[in-house]
Amino acid sequence: SPASMASLFAEEIMGRFISPAGLKQLSHYKYSGEDQSSLYIYLVQPTAQYLCNFVPPYIAPNLLTLLGLVCSIAAYILGYIYFPTFYESGTISLYFACSALVFSYMMLDNMDGTHARKTGMASPMGELFDHICDSLSGPLCALLFAACIRLGPICSFIMLVACTIPNYLSHWEAYNTGTLTMGKFGGPTDQLVGLAGLFILTNMLGPDFWTHVVHVGGSSSSTSSFSSLWSWSIQVNHLTMILGVLGPLIAALQYLYRVTGIKSSCLGQLTSFGLLLFIMIAWATTVPRLLLSYPHEWMLCFCVSNAYMLARVMVGRITKQEISRIHMLHFILVAGWAASHLFSEHDDVIVYSILSVISMQWLFYFVAVVRQLSRHLGLPALTVPRSKQMAATQKK
Repeated sequence: SPASMASLFAEEIMGRFISPAGLKQLSHYKYSGEDQSSLYIYLVQPTAQYLCNFVPPYIAPNLLTLLGLVCSIAAYILGYIYFPTFYESGTISLYFACSALVFSYMMLDNMDGTHARKTGMASPMGELFDHICDSLSGPLCALLFAACIRLGPICSFIMLVACTIPNYLSHWEAYNTGTLTMGKFGGPTDQLVGLAGLFILTNMLGPDFWTHVVHVGGSSSSTSSFSSLWSWSIQVNHLTMILGVLGPLIAALQYLYRVTGIKSSCLGQLTSFGLLLFIMIAWATTVPRLLLSYPHEWMLCFCVSNAYMLARVMVGRITKQEISRIHMLHFILVAGWAASHLFSEHDDVIVYSILSVISMQWLFYFVAVVRQLSRHLGLPALTVPRSKQMAATQKK
């Protein structure tokens, strides 16, 4: 209705994203979640707990989270510079640097919670701070994966969409069940360990390995029509993409099955994410030149938009607020889509303008939510109170 639309835009402009009733819900909130990955249980978690022994108590847990975000952005910047079209090959030092930065992000992302409990700073604000940072880092790592195996713009976008769907649905499930569950296989930990390992593997085999053609089901030199029916050729990177996409899509179906089994009416909550997918896929289909000419910038529009909508779901879960089904962001993307049809000679201005506006909106939402929670809970976001520092020191 016009009244609800006006309320929506007022919320976006004023930065009052959490209602008074939502803030009251924080006193009843308790985190519920588990990561069932064997890599997390037996490798990453014990390592993170050990490394936390070397973190001083005056370092805020959210600073570790922020440093992890910086590592993921730094890794992506390297990819942006050296893999501009997603076809390029890199150097040994580049792949090693990307691997180290991804691994650092993963460890810092797992250390922040342990350090928060050690310093008595564990809170809903810290959980949201962590998840909102992850909402941006995850898609950036997916783009790094695509750049590493030299997929090209179109296949990179397909893989990016396939990877973001289960991540969104996992938080949608948590919104409806109260528990954030990461499966035994293919979860965030497995993906990050795999990405760090992928850069090392590329160093060992060489970047040209990903463009090799493999023949399956018969001899590539056979002229028999019967043999050709059962044989096909495919590049290693495309085969890797197909195998990599299957896991996330299976996970997405599992999330849908579990949530709709509880309450089928929950599907309406996916309207905002569905609209985002529709707009970006339709945009890529009708104006493919933007994706081909500005692959990083255009896909970043999707990454940041997804991060914003995912953050809204996370806030809704913790504060028991309803998920909005339409956002100002949808209108911004539609405006960019329309402008690209009308002003083809200004593609660069359109892409960079849309990316700048969306990025500012995500950052504004991030800062506004953290400030609201910090004031309500009486906890600083980026420092540790002296009393908590002393208590953490005495525990040692």
